[in-house]
Amino acid sequence: MDERAFVIQQIGANDSPERRRADEIFEGIIVPAVLESGLEAYRADLDFSPGAITPKMLAELLNARVVIADLTGRNPNVFYELGITHSFARPLISIADSASSLPFDAKR
Repeated sequence: MDERAFVIQQIGANDSPERRRADEIFEGIIVPAVLESGLEAYRADLDFSPGAITPKMLAELLNARVVIADLTGRNPNVFYELGITHSFARPLISIADSASSLPFDAKR
């Protein structure tokens, strides 16, 4: 597959509740939906190729067909990557466990 959906999520440490939730949402919901649309789901922490993470993340984010941002947890890294997504007007799908936990400007 040539085109990817770049997935932004709060990942957390190995075996943490955040990591378990992220993996469940990614593998159980996002990957099947993205594959059905003909894209490949990509999450930076699952890429074990060598190199610095930030330049690679930026390149993947900017070249992705769509960005899927899971805003649950209000994680600063997620909102940083969301800001980049907005700055470069990348196509975006936002998801969250509850809209009531989001900042007002992320609810639109």
